[in-house]
Amino acid sequence: MNFINKIKSNYLNNLIKGYESSHQYDDLYQLLIKEKNNPLILTPLDRLIKKNIDDFEQKKLFQNNICWINSFDLDDTKFINQFLAFYFQKKNLTAPPISHYAKLIAEQINSTFHQKNKIDFVDLVNNSYLYQYLISLSKTYKITFANSCAAFFSSDQNAFTHHQITSNYIYVIRHPLSLYTKYYKRFNNHQSVLNKILNFDNKPEDYDFSFDSKKIIVQENTQSWAINVNSWIDSNVQNTFKGLIIKMEELIANPEEILADIISHLSLSLPELHLDYKLILEFLDNHPIVDIEIPMELSNQQKKTIVREISTHTSLDYLNYEL
Repeated sequence: MNFINKIKSNYLNNLIKGYESSHQYDDLYQLLIKEKNNPLILTPLDRLIKKNIDDFEQKKLFQNNICWINSFDLDDTKFINQFLAFYFQKKNLTAPPISHYAKLIAEQINSTFHQKNKIDFVDLVNNSYLYQYLISLSKTYKITFANSCAAFFSSDQNAFTHHQITSNYIYVIRHPLSLYTKYYKRFNNHQSVLNKILNFDNKPEDYDFSFDSKKIIVQENTQSWAINVNSWIDSNVQNTFKGLIIKMEELIANPEEILADIISHLSLSLPELHLDYKLILEFLDNHPIVDIEIPMELSNQQKKTIVREISTHTSLDYLNYEL
């Protein structure tokens, strides 16, 4: 850091500490919005978040406006994304376009973290609150939707998200044999399909984004289907982050009921989002949900492999899925 930037950094840091010590949280928050794309804000902002995020009295510093629509397979979020975009437009409610979490991070990296070009899982674990706080600052709406295929994680310092940042979440589950059929059509190889569903190679998903001449890679740690599902249906996670669990099979069988459940769930955090069955029926008339893959027949050995890997978790019993 050169001499001029050191002076600017010290000034900004002292200004933040001054607002904080005098409890001028509204002024502090407006300063953070103004400086959100300034790389010099990162160190004092990280300190500020770590100091205050567990203090409910400091909620003025946190918008609590991110709503997650997640699934092991991001394709399974598309129908709900489409429905919410339609519903919000018809209700004249403003919300940014629903974006992939990895893309939101990449956009933030491009605008603020000028020296970074890759966010691996370790980086994401260490800085998840910082990245999400910056996303929350950048999207000054009552609600910001994000899609992720990552498993929920929790470490001594950070978790996937925090209740001061996240408003609620929706998690979509599809039967693993239905996914098996889908992936076999893609890979035409049973071992590749098992690697995808059971995460035998233990590799995170890489997502590439380009900004002018800069390329940014963001990793999401999907884990196996069973680990991913169990991380989000966990009762503590559901209670802490107000989770709604949706099975694709139920969405297909009863789309009107499930979409109404989604609106009712979101309205707990967004009271102006009133339930309107006419809008749900209008959407379904114009966007009938397409049936999911019919599970293909597997050999006994292939079934045993899947059952053996999944049986260490409770997801199949919880979901009443059979293999």
